[in-house]
Amino acid sequence: MDVIERVEREPLRLLGQRCVFRLASFLRGFGVACRDLRLAAPPLPSSDGRFSHWVRGRLGLRSRTHDWPWMIWVLATDDEGAFERFFPLWREFTADRSACPPSAPPGERRAGQPQLLRLLAAERARNEKSPCASLTDLRAMVTGYQMGVESSGQRVDLDLDDFVGWLRLHRSAPAGASWDRALIYACGDDETAFRRFYELLDEFLIDEQTRPAQEPARSPASAPAA
Repeated sequence: MDVIERVEREPLRLLGQRCVFRLASFLRGFGVACRDLRLAAPPLPSSDGRFSHWVRGRLGLRSRTHDWPWMIWVLATDDEGAFERFFPLWREFTADRSACPPSAPPGERRAGQPQLLRLLAAERARNEKSPCASLTDLRAMVTGYQMGVESSGQRVDLDLDDFVGWLRLHRSAPAGASWDRALIYACGDDETAFRRFYELLDEFLIDEQTRPAQEPARSPASAPAA
C-alpha cells in the first residue's frame, strides 16, 4: 500500500480530519523526508507543478496562481468533499503516463539525514508574515515527515513526544492532548497557535540543551533502592 492509499484508508488517524489542505501538507512532509533520506519516492503531487497543471485543465479552471488543493476545494461543496474528490483525480492523473512523472530513484544513504528541525525552521520562515499560517497543517506535514523517516527504519532528529511532556510539565497542557490541539485550545485560533508553537519550541530546545548542566545524571550510588 503506498502512502496515498494509506491516507485514503486512514484519514482521521493520519490527518485528524478529511481536509484536502491537510492532505497536501502531509504529502509534502512525506516527500521532504524521502528527499532528505534519498529514498525512492512514489509519485506524489509534487512541487514541480505537473499535477496542478493537469488539475487546472481537467477541471476547466483558468487560475495560474493556485495549487491543486485550492483548485479542488473551490469546486467542492466543503472540505470533506474536496478531500474525497482528490483520490479519483489522482488515480486518473497517475494512469496518464504522459502526465505522471516516474518514481524518484533512491540516492546514497547517509547517516544523520532526518532533519525535522530544519523543516520546521523553513516553515517558520515561509509563514512569517502569512495570515494563513496553520498549526493543524503544520502538524499534518510533521506527521507525513515522520512517516517517511520511519519507513526507512530511522528516527527523526526531534522527538515531539518529549515536547508534549514538556508542555504538560511547564505549561499545564491537558493530559492526552496532542501538542497542536493543546495549543489551539489555549490560543483560540490556528494562526496564533502556529506562532505560539515556535515560541514554546524555542524554550523547549533551550531547556533540552541546558538540562545536563542543571540536572546532572544521578549516580548509581545515589539511586533509590529497588
